[in-house]
Amino acid sequence: MSDYERIQNRRNMIVGAFVIIGLVVFVYMVFLFRDMPIAMTKVTSYTVRAKFEYAPGIQTDTPVKYCGYNIGRVTEVSPPSLESNGKGQFVNRVTVTIAIQKKYDDIPSNVEVELARKSLSSGYIEFKSKPMTAQEIEALNPKYLQQGMILAGTNGGSEFLPKDMQDKFNVLFEKVSLLLDNVNTVVGDKENQQNLKNSLANLSKATEESISTLQQIREFSAAGKTTMLTVNEELGETLIEMQRLLYKINSGEGTVGKLINDDRLYENLLNSSEELKEALAGMKKTFNKTSEKGIKVSVF
Repeated sequence: MSDYERIQNRRNMIVGAFVIIGLVVFVYMVFLFRDMPIAMTKVTSYTVRAKFEYAPGIQTDTPVKYCGYNIGRVTEVSPPSLESNGKGQFVNRVTVTIAIQKKYDDIPSNVEVELARKSLSSGYIEFKSKPMTAQEIEALNPKYLQQGMILAGTNGGSEFLPKDMQDKFNVLFEKVSLLLDNVNTVVGDKENQQNLKNSLANLSKATEESISTLQQIREFSAAGKTTMLTVNEELGETLIEMQRLLYKINSGEGTVGKLINDDRLYENLLNSSEELKEALAGMKKTFNKTSEKGIKVSVF
């Protein structure tokens, strides 16, 4: 091997050694500074802990919001542990450590901590304050969140189904369940069952009677329709006869036609009436004279 080849091999070995050393230092720095943001957060923030029944989508560095603003981040999520719920029962709860920036030091101590879901795999924690009067705020002890406080967390809704909608659905389900229980109570009673059977029997009977009544109405309607057709035909024939009679009268045919249309007959009737009146007047005068003087009778 020549001196040149020997120098090249030595140079390659030195370069390879530096590359390996650089990779080792890089990996070391990554592991050394990976928790640096969390460490800095702990220095510039105060921490509180919230306990949830379950915490899906919550992990280290999950954002924490108050009134829609980012106020901190999750620094630690502890595994579930068995704890008492204050009612003599034990449940598993997840403890979430939250670092809140120190400038947000006026958050009420009775704030509600709610876990909200963005999607199927991610979420965030929302702090919600309750409406309070000045007296209620003064009565809080402590008034604001402090280092190391433990808060009770609740599992809220998602962006697709908000918490208020879930509450409405829960109320609806409770009312439906209560209604079903009442129905089961009413239907399960033997007396009510018998009354229901009687009602159904009466309904069936009423239905049959209604069908019979409808059939009679249909038959009556059919008979009435036939009668109306007959009456219409007879009325038509009567109108035709009346038209014929009126035509004859107008044309002067028959006694009535002549009486109405012949003027001479009318004048003759008037003259006869006048003559009859004069004859009756003469007879009346003669009768009056006879009554006054009597009737003279001669005997031969």
